[in-house]
Amino acid sequence: EAYKKDHGRYPTSLYELPPKYIANLPDEPTLRLDEYSGTMRFAYSREWPHPGRVVCVAVLGAHDWKCDEYK
Repeated sequence: EAYKKDHGRYPTSLYELPPKYIANLPDEPTLRLDEYSGTMRFAYSREWPHPGRVVCVAVLGAHDWKCDEYK
């Protein structure tokens, strides 16, 4: 929200955020902003004992995330 206030839009890439808005980018999960659908998405991989992929999506401005597991 601070970036949007300063620039009049959300960042199109997380690489626009450091170092002013966040100290550095995390290695995982990978975050993606989809301005067309107005969503933020992240995904990460799980290892043993429950391997698989988890994908989470939230509508911009909302506080709730919906996550689905893929094996």
